[in-house]
Amino acid sequence: MTDNLVKTDPGVGILRQKMDEQWKATTSVLTIHHPPDASVAPTIFIAKRYGGTGASMAALILEFLLQQEVLIIEVGSNRCPAFKQRPPDRHAHFSSNGSDPIAPALDFRLEHPGRVAVLEFEPALYARTLDIAQSYTSFAGAGPPMLVYICRQQEAAARFAHNAQMRGLGEPVVLREARQRVGDITPDQLPLPWLADAITNTIWDEGVGLEEALRRCSGSWTLQETRLNLGRFLNALLER
Repeated sequence: MTDNLVKTDPGVGILRQKMDEQWKATTSVLTIHHPPDASVAPTIFIAKRYGGTGASMAALILEFLLQQEVLIIEVGSNRCPAFKQRPPDRHAHFSSNGSDPIAPALDFRLEHPGRVAVLEFEPALYARTLDIAQSYTSFAGAGPPMLVYICRQQEAAARFAHNAQMRGLGEPVVLREARQRVGDITPDQLPLPWLADAITNTIWDEGVGLEEALRRCSGSWTLQETRLNLGRFLNALLER
């Protein structure tokens, strides 16, 4: 009976509306530094040395914080089930089985120059990602990609960031895989925001984006806590 009362209480709709209005009024938009004269929209490279670090979820989180639909390209590895409902103009997967996925993935990205793109590279391409970034930077009109590296909990330091700066590619954003209990935070590693199961299950099972998963979340407390985690993460990115 209590559950029925909660579901039919008209105050729930009013509460959610106020929560949505507060979020929209107080939340900034993630911006990416990009040459104003570039003919290709900003591009984000996500690299990782190990699987299971949350790279696909990071791509969805960045899309949500950018507040626009982005093109997500999986370079190698297996297709992530979280993207199963994304239309072809917003997602592509290039398998590494029997062929090199890099050229077709970059060709596909440049076939959609007007859309912000996130390229997620499989762990096997870790050592080549910076080479790809250098080549991409030299491409006329593209501009340098925003580099993101996702490390595991046991990675004390990310050599990726050091090597990127030595190559003149700027300072990458180094993220640590999400944990419900964050633990120690080092200045050079920002933990990915923890998302409640009610949110992630919808993404994995239904293949929807983060914005839609938040909209479907029935728990007001869960929604608020998730938004707070996302907001803190956004502020940390903007303060870099």
